[in-house]
Amino acid sequence: MDVCLYKTTRSDTGFKDLIIRYLATHYYIPIILTQQETIDYIMHVIRTQSEVEFINELSEKLRSNPHVFDCDWWMFSKIDETLDNVYIPYYNSHSGRIERFKPDFIFWFRKGCKYLILFLDPKGTEHTANYRKIDGYKELFEENGEPKTFAYEEECGKMEIRVILRLWNRRLDRVPEAYTIYYVAGVDKLVEEVKRLLS
Repeated sequence: MDVCLYKTTRSDTGFKDLIIRYLATHYYIPIILTQQETIDYIMHVIRTQSEVEFINELSEKLRSNPHVFDCDWWMFSKIDETLDNVYIPYYNSHSGRIERFKPDFIFWFRKGCKYLILFLDPKGTEHTANYRKIDGYKELFEENGEPKTFAYEEECGKMEIRVILRLWNRRLDRVPEAYTIYYVAGVDKLVEEVKRLLS
């Protein structure tokens, strides 16, 4: 079933610096976001500037093309660090411990018997911790520089699942070359990669 839709009815409503946005593919409807990072009178609001920018760009892309990912169905969700126990373990050499990397968003895509789980984190490019987090992801979900394919038998036949991690940032000029593949500067590049992995 194709549920790659964006509600074309009134989509945004403002209230005291809050924006309530309806994206049919977000697991929790509606999404609450703000441009004010200091909002403290409501919990679980998307307030970090890079996250708000990502949601705005994704919303615009879906307005112009609701089926942009060209898949059977897709959903996404903001991961709430205080409620969700979803993370990628990585070794933090600074603390000498295994830490938990909780990306900001998780996407699920399906096309036929191919599934793709995308962790997306809008982040800066100058934090060394980001590279340790990427290394933790690579150790679990990559093989020879490509996403591992986890195969299972299901009614439709062999089900294939891949997991990818991308950090979203508009400025990629400061990213070390070995890590550039893990950064995307816009939704268009993300769309291309999703389509490639589901083809």
